Amino acid sequence: MRFDTIRKDPSTNPSKLVESILSQSAANQTKAMKHGVSLEPFAKKAYTRIAMKTHKKFKSSDSGLAIDKENTFIAASED
Repeated sequence: MRFDTIRKDPSTNPSKLVESILSQSAANQTKAMKHGVSLEPFAKKAYTRIAMKTHKKFKSSDSGLAIDKENTFIAASED
């Protein structure tokens, strides 16, 4: 694994690892993934409509990748 190589040899250039983690083209989308991505805007609208009935000041936004401010090596998609 590339991560193990970087950990054992600090002089190793991590740019390929970083590129593969951050690049949107790094993952090959399956048919199911494409289907889910195509329906995401409709699901967001439906969820927002339902949530607004319960929470008067409900708002939603696209957040992308959330990175922990204190431990910047920790990151995740909020959905």
